[in-house]
Amino acid sequence: MGEAERAHRTGFSSVQGLTREFRKDDYDKVLKMTEMFVWEDMPEKDPKTGTLTTAGWIPRVQKIMKIIVIYVMTVHSIQSCIRIVNNHELMFVSWYPFDMTRSPTFEIVYITQIFGLILGCSTCFAFPAMYITSICIACSQLEKLECKLLRIRQKHRASNEEADSIFEADFEIQKELNECIRHHQKIIRYLNALETAMNIPVGGILLVQLITLCTIAFSVIVNWGDLLDLIQAATLYIVMLLTVFTFCGMGTVITDKYESVREAAWSSDWVGAPVSYQRCILFIIAKSNQEFQLTAWKFVPLSNTTMMSVLFDKGEWNHGRNVNYHDAVLRTQEQ
Repeated sequence: MGEAERAHRTGFSSVQGLTREFRKDDYDKVLKMTEMFVWEDMPEKDPKTGTLTTAGWIPRVQKIMKIIVIYVMTVHSIQSCIRIVNNHELMFVSWYPFDMTRSPTFEIVYITQIFGLILGCSTCFAFPAMYITSICIACSQLEKLECKLLRIRQKHRASNEEADSIFEADFEIQKELNECIRHHQKIIRYLNALETAMNIPVGGILLVQLITLCTIAFSVIVNWGDLLDLIQAATLYIVMLLTVFTFCGMGTVITDKYESVREAAWSSDWVGAPVSYQRCILFIIAKSNQEFQLTAWKFVPLSNTTMMSVLFDKGEWNHGRNVNYHDAVLRTQEQ
């Protein structure tokens, strides 16, 4: 179990450190582009279903991540305290160029590792928080655009009687539709920048997560009698699995929201509208027909389908490996 934890910590930190250096400009671009959008004016709950909208999830992402970080640090700290009492072990397996088994050197080293735990957990969960928040911002804007498209004709049809002329009403409709097209173009540019910035980091992190999941599953079989290792393995496994679910699930959410704009444009009561209005609606539908998917390394789509296929393949591989391991143990015992 210790080897699995060290491998994950090293791999995850290496991927995030390298991507921060080489993708810093892309991250800055994505964060600056969020200034084009406003989501605070959107309802946090759907008036029909009462569920949280993507705009409502934005302020809650940080709170959820804080809870996860505190949970992981608490479980790891309890497990480490038990080990320090029973075996006089450090929190992390590490090497120092001096004898750190004696007091007060041991206590000083342990305090530095506590700060390392806080920094490591904060770093590990910072990227998923940014990833989820960025996608929620994009989804909130797609929802806003969808509502605008559905309301344009209905709103102005109700106010036609108050307009001075049909020409004035059509002009107002066209003006709002032009704003929708500009808004749609901004969202597309933001999504393209998000894909450029995230595809390599997400691919590297998912690779580390899946390797760690396989290693943890094997470590559980090897250390089945050690309760502390099992608790640590269960905690790490759940966190890793939730991370994989989040990355792939949010990819499906953004794809569905992107396609919903096309449905909203088609349902925007364009029949009988001026030709210029119909052309603009056709332009929005044509742009929305261009499929958008977040990917890992530009060739693995992030979706629920990918997640399930990877987990089933990993499960079959782990099952086969564990069966072979048990067979080898039984043959050794018989000999």
